[in-house]
Amino acid sequence: MSARCRMHCLKSLQPCLVVVLLTAFGCGGGSTPPLLVTDAYEAKDTGKDTLPYLEVSDVAAEGSVADAAPREMEQEAVLMDVPEETQSGCNTPGCPGWPCESNDECLYPFCLETTTGKECAQSCTEGAPCPPGYSCERVASFPDVMFACVQKAPRTCQPCKTDEECVPEYSTTRMFCLNMKQLYACAQACEQQGDCQSGFVCSDIEGGEKACLPVDGQCGCTEKYVKSGAKGKCVNTNQYGTCPGEYACTAAGPGKCAGPIPAPEECNAIDDNCDGQTDEGFVSSEPCDLTNVYGTCKGVRVCLHGQEICQGSYPVPEVCNGIDDNCDGKTDEGSPDL
Repeated sequence: MSARCRMHCLKSLQPCLVVVLLTAFGCGGGSTPPLLVTDAYEAKDTGKDTLPYLEVSDVAAEGSVADAAPREMEQEAVLMDVPEETQSGCNTPGCPGWPCESNDECLYPFCLETTTGKECAQSCTEGAPCPPGYSCERVASFPDVMFACVQKAPRTCQPCKTDEECVPEYSTTRMFCLNMKQLYACAQACEQQGDCQSGFVCSDIEGGEKACLPVDGQCGCTEKYVKSGAKGKCVNTNQYGTCPGEYACTAAGPGKCAGPIPAPEECNAIDDNCDGQTDEGFVSSEPCDLTNVYGTCKGVRVCLHGQEICQGSYPVPEVCNGIDDNCDGKTDEGSPDL
């Protein structure tokens, strides 16, 4: 073996130590037993243009280089290559499932949304299985493609106003913003019961779709949504109609629907029954008077631009026309006979 080759081997001690030792010690006539390197070794430069020599601290009369310490070093290196967050028994800050607020708090640098709050993500490979309720999704594309176990529906039961508000980052699960007992909340799309979390039922909804709905028909308020102050739309419904409103989560549960209560239409330029029209169908049973110097005629109350007016004809002087012009109950009185 050339000196250049042996110099190269020493730069990668583990795979080439066998070659160097056999060359230096195993070719002297066969009488010298193989060396066993157990712990310390040190390469020193003699200052000459020759191969550096090794100082071996422990030499055994029996054994082989194949059983020496470099194998232990190799095993240790394999363990170090395993990401810390995937090793069993990880229960320190930054481990998968640990509460977090930002990516830099996590060993695997992704702090992802869950139904209970944000947690450090678990790494995965594309298509690999994840814990129940999670799927392996791409969470980064540049500079490296990275995958993590993403909760499928972390915004379940979040107060909402649109479907878009229910769709979390990274998840590919379809979500709906649905009316649940007059309060709108996020619900996960489903095809079968197995798609839903415990406490939810895969039920038919409008449009021929299905969604995971709470068993009792209404979502509660978790600490996550109380802290975030999430607000959703709601409706107040009675025999007069349905009016929209807004509600928020409180520690005591969903708050009251803040919005108008449907009522019979009045003449006030307000859509009292929330049907999109104003003052329609307003009818008053109370008569009204149209009075001037000629008398008083009766009219009916109608609504115009949010104001009640008396609609009818005012009294006029009597003429010979067969009509009670001044509304006194007489016809053509006081007019000259022809």
